[in-house]
Amino acid sequence: MKKNVILIAVLLACSGVAHAEIESAVSGYGVTLTGGLGGEQGVGFIQPIDSDSLNSVTIDVGGNDVTFDVTLPSLKGDAYTLEGPSHEFEYSANVAQKKFLYSSRDLQYAKFGSWISRITNPDKIDAFFAQGNATLAADVPSTGTASYSGAAVFGAADGAGGYAGRVVTPASFDVNFGAHQLIGTIGADGGILSNDLVFNAAINGNAFEAGSAAGDGFHTQGKFYGPNADELAGVFRDATYAGAYGAAKD
Repeated sequence: MKKNVILIAVLLACSGVAHAEIESAVSGYGVTLTGGLGGEQGVGFIQPIDSDSLNSVTIDVGGNDVTFDVTLPSLKGDAYTLEGPSHEFEYSANVAQKKFLYSSRDLQYAKFGSWISRITNPDKIDAFFAQGNATLAADVPSTGTASYSGAAVFGAADGAGGYAGRVVTPASFDVNFGAHQLIGTIGADGGILSNDLVFNAAINGNAFEAGSAAGDGFHTQGKFYGPNADELAGVFRDATYAGAYGAAKD
């Protein structure tokens, strides 16, 4: 009997059943705010992003690729824990250089947040990002349910270029893997979001999406990250605001 148990354990380990793998490349999504005080204001469309590491984000801004460091702290200025849900974010600022970073720190396989630079072109940018080492599509559960808890950071288009205003609220997600459905809830802040933002996304492989990529309506895209879809992260946008969220399995 002992020999049989040992043999089964060896076969499971060799076959890869005992552990799930993740994508080695870093991938995700980003979205930018445009405009500023006295200028045209708006929200860009969601775009796929891929980076060399979890701590570096590259995003298209006006046809030019801009890369920024999201390591905490990456700015030679004030750095402190933001008073948000579960202290999910840290906030790093260098007011003299007019650069501001909100970056998540509690997830192991994903990172999400917001980068703001008031420096003139080519680095002037208001962006939200969510990226990481995605779960292999074959390793995303095909049955069962799961709940995730985390946070979201978002801002209004009318603040782009004018100030570094960002709001952090709780975020939660209920996933039915068998039905390929994800229901997300972004907590209201009483200003940009007067009520909780609730969306129903369709799961396709290791990614999920809700809303339309065209027009000014609500749209969100995200992915599952880590072994066995242990984490998730994504970005969202509407005609007047944009943001990013992330969460870990409860």
